[in-house]
Amino acid sequence: MPIKRGSRPNAYDRDGPRAPSRTLGIMELIAENNLGLSLADISTKLSIPKTSAFSLLKPLLTLGYLIQSGGKYGLGPAAFRFVLLANQTPFLLVAKPSLERLAEQTGESVSLCLLSRTERCVEYVMVIEGHWPIRYFVSAGQKRPLHSVSAGLMLLAWQSDEWIDDYLANSNLERFTETTIVDPNQLRKRIAEIRRDGYVVSLGSFSNDVYGFSAPILFKDNEIIAAISIGAPGSRAFLQKEKYVDALQRTAKEISMTFSGT
Repeated sequence: MPIKRGSRPNAYDRDGPRAPSRTLGIMELIAENNLGLSLADISTKLSIPKTSAFSLLKPLLTLGYLIQSGGKYGLGPAAFRFVLLANQTPFLLVAKPSLERLAEQTGESVSLCLLSRTERCVEYVMVIEGHWPIRYFVSAGQKRPLHSVSAGLMLLAWQSDEWIDDYLANSNLERFTETTIVDPNQLRKRIAEIRRDGYVVSLGSFSNDVYGFSAPILFKDNEIIAAISIGAPGSRAFLQKEKYVDALQRTAKEISMTFSGT
């Protein structure tokens, strides 16, 4: 016999702690009705008070697991990132052709990067190597501190102010080169610039004489789900900065639109 929505609260009470069970129930319900349910709808369908539903929805919104648009709740970028970590293949298949074109246009190595919230670092999940004999190299699976590379700075800049505050207060901001920004106040200024510009260019912040360029892959409502980056020797990249930034932004927008279905 199929289980009706109305029977779930009894299962919550019987099988374990109510709040975690209700949270999972909310996520499942919203996944089935993406951007189709209001607070009142969620309260009615799960037979829980509006105040209780709102208290469970609030942290999910803050953490990016949900978004709210027009009073309706939908899955957010953190939920999609969770799916990507479990099964990266569909997303990588969508992104790969665009990344290959970017690598071909610039001749430089191109990377697709995700934020690891648990380790507070950036993870390179796909790398397309450039064709120049002398080129920047990073391998898929490598992780680096957020403050030290362009993709990390991009992912950091798109987090909530609360998450950034906590990161700056509790992370080891290690200096890798003379240009690595390790002062929290300077990092805040850098983050403000990245948010304003929509891209980031870094020079030698992790490796000397290496330029890093990064732009965000955005989901609906301007929420970041990943970053793409170009790595290049400084002597070559210095002369190509505008070209690389333009190509990078066009590629990031292309992937964002394809993934979001817009």
